[in-house]
Amino acid sequence: AGLLGAPVLVGGVAALAQFGLVAFVPLFGVEEWSLAAAAAALVLFIGRLVSIPGKAVGGWMIDRYGAKTSARMTGGALIVIGLVWVLSPIVAVGALAAVLMAAGAGAMFPMANVVAVDRFGDLGGLLGVFRALQMVVAGVSAWLIGVLADGFGLTGALVVGILLLGAIFLVPPTDRAPSASTTSEAPT
Repeated sequence: AGLLGAPVLVGGVAALAQFGLVAFVPLFGVEEWSLAAAAAALVLFIGRLVSIPGKAVGGWMIDRYGAKTSARMTGGALIVIGLVWVLSPIVAVGALAAVLMAAGAGAMFPMANVVAVDRFGDLGGLLGVFRALQMVVAGVSAWLIGVLADGFGLTGALVVGILLLGAIFLVPPTDRAPSASTTSEAPT
């Protein structure tokens, strides 16, 4: 996978989820659910709030399963949640899925950071390159979803983006072993 492989892949999937997909929640709410702009933006706001504990859950998953395995699990869940978001004919179900999509996308970033630190250690230059490439993916993915939406409709574009989250399964599921303190049972 090369020097930047797994970190950029996990970080790229996180960027695609957050900036190429979740960023379109308000537009989707207006165009597909006929919500007022304020109501559609409220769905995104709630998603951002829920992403706060989502990041904590992501951190717990890293401690329990390792960053790469957690990223693969989260990416798989995001595909299912994302498809419910854009394909559910029931607005309340789709909105709940959009909120969960934002939370899951937020959880991916701690995973990406741990994969990067595990790979690069204290090589600040490579960590900087990792973050720069992650932001390139963020910008390009948002733009490409917009281009696809102009050509094929917003729902179709988002489905394509959601399915691209499957790239997370190219990350090898090997992780460093979780620390003994996270796998041992509490004293009884």
